[in-house]
Amino acid sequence: MSGERNIINYPRLLPLGLALAITFNLLPPAATAIAVSLCLLILLPRIGWPALLASVALFGIIYFSLLNLFFSFSLTIFQIFLSGLMVLMIIFRPPKKWPQFGRRRVGDYLVWVAMVWILMVVGYLTGPRVEYSTYFITYFLIYGTSFVVAGILVVFYSVKLEKIILPSLLIFSCLFPQLGLTPLQMPSALDSEWGLRVIEGFTAINHARLAGLLFVMLLIQFTISARKLRMLPELLLGSLICLSIVWYSYTRQAIAAVLIMTVVLTTRSLFIGELLRKSRQKAAVLFFAGVLAGGVIIWYFTDAPGIASARIIEGRAATSDSDEWRLRAWSDSWRSIKANPIIGYGLGWYSQEYGRREFDWPHNWFIEVWLEHGLAGLILFLIGAGFILTHLLRAGKQFSASWALAGLYWLIVIQLSGDIARNSVIFFFISVCALGETDK
Repeated sequence: MSGERNIINYPRLLPLGLALAITFNLLPPAATAIAVSLCLLILLPRIGWPALLASVALFGIIYFSLLNLFFSFSLTIFQIFLSGLMVLMIIFRPPKKWPQFGRRRVGDYLVWVAMVWILMVVGYLTGPRVEYSTYFITYFLIYGTSFVVAGILVVFYSVKLEKIILPSLLIFSCLFPQLGLTPLQMPSALDSEWGLRVIEGFTAINHARLAGLLFVMLLIQFTISARKLRMLPELLLGSLICLSIVWYSYTRQAIAAVLIMTVVLTTRSLFIGELLRKSRQKAAVLFFAGVLAGGVIIWYFTDAPGIASARIIEGRAATSDSDEWRLRAWSDSWRSIKANPIIGYGLGWYSQEYGRREFDWPHNWFIEVWLEHGLAGLILFLIGAGFILTHLLRAGKQFSASWALAGLYWLIVIQLSGDIARNSVIFFFISVCALGETDK
């Protein structure tokens, strides 16, 4: 029974202290890599291989980028190796320990995955074959597959979100030695207009999304924990690590999604719990109404790129160039969709037609898939989003309910951000929600 103890009873001083030291660059990069590796090995008997691999699947790119400073290797090869390792763990899981849904449900879900993957390949073969489309299909097939497998692994081993908190914090802290900055140095050291975006080799938007995800995961665990004060050190450290990256990356979608999820989770924690026990339908209505209202409010009051403010000019919120660009991109895409709503134009078409403006994608998941992959693509992706949203209503007290809430964060992100490939993390949450057990 000792292996089933709650994670909050584990010794946490070492990983939390080490993550704090790394965040403030108290260790040189080489020592950081060695210390993190040893600490993960110490945590391994407590959390188990499935939880560690899930952490690595979501945030490991940061840790291995640090290792890549000393050992030259391909991160893509690592991702393929990680996927293979997770597949082996799933295959060799004894059938008697499989979740209750069994093989048939897995097979049905994999049919949906195969249809999405085939659609992407067909879009690539029929599209204009620009440089972007080649990068897209390679990234999508490798990383998208890895996230699908990681989600299935989480369900097969019933990995609770709380088990990946400590290793994820430790892994994510490895970002600061690569930046050469601490959170306290960022206000004075960074350009006031571009922030972390000016650092060479740092993909601010991608890391901001992951930072927002980790913060939301911490907040989810904090709000559902019966011993909130015990979770406070993780939440405070995570806030320092994650919110500094989110804020100074100046990326709208991450800040908006974090703010909306903070409102949603706080409201859920304070008010929805009792209502949920009385009437799930009423709770669901309030929950999603809160998400919608929060989204509208954040969008209305968003001013500078990625920075939410309430500055009102002449009775209306001022919009930034980023706002205007997105509206123009969505408008152009919608006109093109109306001209060809069924078949789509093929992968890379938007990049060929409009990429010279600024980006190679229209910054909305569903618009992008409908534009380039037609009605079939839109339907498949709506089904994927439906897996997450329906699971939020039905999961109840199942372990996957926390994962569904984290998936909601990424659903918000993809409404303001592109592209499909770089947002393939969403397939992790789709896998968990499609296969996770519900109370109904």
